[in-house]
Amino acid sequence: MRYKGGFGAILRLHRQEAGLSQQELARVVGISVSAIRDLEQERTRRPRQRSIDALVAALRLTDDTEVAFRRAAVFMMRSCPSAVPDGPVRLGILGPLTVYRGPTPVLISRGRQQVLLGRLALSVNTAVPQVELIDMLWPDRPPESAAQSLYTFISRLRSMLQRTSENGDAVISRTPAGYQLNLAEDQIDLAVFRRTVRAAVTSESDRALNLLETAATLWRSAPLSDVPQLQAHPIVTSVVEERIAMTLRHADLALGLGKPGRSLPALREVAAAHPLHEPVHARLVSVLAAENRQADALNAYTAIRQRLVVELGIEPGPELAEAHRRVLLQEPTPVSSRPAAQFIERPGPTVGHSPNQRTSDNAGGSAGSPRTPRCLPSCVSQLVGRDGELARACDSLGATDAGTQRVLLIDGMAGVGKSAFAVALAHRVRAEFAGAHLFVDLQGYSDATRLSTHRALGLLLGQLLPSRRIPKELPDRLVLWRTEMAEQRGIVVLDNVAASAQIEPLLGGLGPSLVLVTSRTRLGLIDGAWSLALDPLEPADAVLLLRECVGDRIDREPASSLALAELCGRLPLALRLVAHRLHQRSLWSVQAMTEQFCAADPSLLTVASEGLSVRGAFAASYRQLTAPQRRLFRLLGLHPTGDFKVLPIAALADLPHAAARDLLDELVEANLVLPHAPGRYSMHNLLREFAASLVETHEREPAITRMGIFT
Repeated sequence: MRYKGGFGAILRLHRQEAGLSQQELARVVGISVSAIRDLEQERTRRPRQRSIDALVAALRLTDDTEVAFRRAAVFMMRSCPSAVPDGPVRLGILGPLTVYRGPTPVLISRGRQQVLLGRLALSVNTAVPQVELIDMLWPDRPPESAAQSLYTFISRLRSMLQRTSENGDAVISRTPAGYQLNLAEDQIDLAVFRRTVRAAVTSESDRALNLLETAATLWRSAPLSDVPQLQAHPIVTSVVEERIAMTLRHADLALGLGKPGRSLPALREVAAAHPLHEPVHARLVSVLAAENRQADALNAYTAIRQRLVVELGIEPGPELAEAHRRVLLQEPTPVSSRPAAQFIERPGPTVGHSPNQRTSDNAGGSAGSPRTPRCLPSCVSQLVGRDGELARACDSLGATDAGTQRVLLIDGMAGVGKSAFAVALAHRVRAEFAGAHLFVDLQGYSDATRLSTHRALGLLLGQLLPSRRIPKELPDRLVLWRTEMAEQRGIVVLDNVAASAQIEPLLGGLGPSLVLVTSRTRLGLIDGAWSLALDPLEPADAVLLLRECVGDRIDREPASSLALAELCGRLPLALRLVAHRLHQRSLWSVQAMTEQFCAADPSLLTVASEGLSVRGAFAASYRQLTAPQRRLFRLLGLHPTGDFKVLPIAALADLPHAAARDLLDELVEANLVLPHAPGRYSMHNLLREFAASLVETHEREPAITRMGIFT
């Protein structure tokens, strides 16, 4: 869009089109009327960035008009040299994005400008394809003028930074491969971090410890923590892994030199950022013990174990368990004798040299040949109460032609442990599948974040390839996905799937891989797939799970423990949450807690740990139902026994017999009702309690009256 006149004329035009007076616009933007008047008459030629952002919002400018408006502001500021501070540019991405010109901070507006600079900085001195930048700035539907708009954003960044970098190149250059941010090694903290880590690799132990300590201080928080659009980017993930590798080596060096306390601050910070990372927490336990803080070490172990049990349904792995054992026996922690270079993986590229001197296909620009992806969540070999299901699944795999794709659909009600089962199965058979091991949570039961096929492919391909090789369009992503997986004998876990349509495009042409799919829904027919339904645990296994989480207290009260397990409906999620509470209340007897839950004070549904609860898990399933399904589900909570035939339920819901039967069958498919025999159904005790809590006041009495005729 073209305008006549400068920034002041454009501002006046948009204000008038919006029907606002100068006073009204000033009030909305939060600046004085005289400031608006000075801008329109261009007496003020250096408006603050937040004022420009506020004007864009107040005038409700669209993409094209916003670009033209901001471009006019940039042109006006360029004519005033004092608007831009002097000095070399410095970027910080190991935390919130920061930009300095000399000693003066440069304000980068939130949104697309931040995303653009952050993405270029992640691949500093390497071109980022224009198509990737457009896809990142406009993830839903890029405007027709996207390329021109991108150029405008680049121009604004150039004017905010500097025309040339310290090595003489344009600070942002256009190459045949895309746009490139050119900075010397000292101009960006990620490069300084990598240089320091590389120096530590080749240094003797004392100097290496000092260097790694220096590298740790460069981190302010997560990379680009104020740019949410980039948090899931593969390069960000790679940079985070570099920090973790550095922190582990720092801790090992400190332990080996008898100076464990020097690694503690960085270790605590990384452990807090990665609450489920077992090697990091194993080091934390070891370092605390080496500092003669055995109580703190044991508390750190207990905390990570509880998180693993409650959130993932697994026990600590060998490394963490060994650290715990050594604390209990007061044994010193052995320090690995590996060379320093082997401790620090994926050091990243050198920054400040010509990009033409480097080529790499690793995500994040790491040097060396790419490794086969191993992206499965961690797991232990023992999964309480699922030996039979694991054996059946392995037998089914053995009966299938090794050269064909194998798809296992794992379904069950919320909280029954489908994800933990899929991960345990994947780890059990992983030796038979030498290809890529991939995992993606499709978030099928979250309306706000449910992954589209396009996004899921992006995450899967991001585990296989550098981001610059991932196409923008869905058809191109599908072709690349099938090409990459056609010959691989790998494992793909597709977790938390809502419907077959969400995964069918991902299954075509996968070659001889194993695909494990988990869903709360009994998914429809998929060619070549077989199904495995997970039920609540058997009574003895449910008690065993309580014992695994709580300890010998369960053995001392067998009758109360069995009663508590039955109150939990033998549902693994409920059992783990209750066990977590019982473990925290070490002076409580099992009987006392059982009596409390029998009195529904509090309700078992509301027991929570860090936001995780049975009610929350059930609510996510309920939200996926249609209005008729929701109504019948609520009313089923009024049934006195939870074991019913169709006729009384038809009366309860005031529905024809056939309509009630069809709705019950639909709830069976959603794993909210169980079929026992033709025309006979039942409902899990916790689901029935949850359903009853949802019944609306005007529904209750009429429904009970209608059902009373048949009971």
